[in-house]
Amino acid sequence: MLIASYQENPRILDLIQELKSKGIKTAVCTNNFKDRLQGLVEEFNLNDRFDIIISSYEEGITKPDERIFRRLVESLNLKPEEILISDDREVNIDMLKQIGFEAFLFTNLDDFF
Repeated sequence: MLIASYQENPRILDLIQELKSKGIKTAVCTNNFKDRLQGLVEEFNLNDRFDIIISSYEEGITKPDERIFRRLVESLNLKPEEILISDDREVNIDMLKQIGFEAFLFTNLDDFF
């Protein structure tokens, strides 16, 4: 099973909980395919941990298309400049910055700490 290869990282779980305890909204915007994302959501209770999950398969739009990021903005009810976002692809970071997000390239978990 593909999902069995994934593990929770306690540092990330603590970070998410800390952000939420401060009233900061948390979200996922992913190009994962349906079965993988559904498996991850179920296995790791992602709907309980994140305020919003935007998926390309549900939206019919894939990153770096600007429209999926606009959907994220609408779902969070924030302005792009009010959102700090990370992605592991430079092309996505470029688009995010073009439309006003505070964005940085994810290279490893230490980027968040």
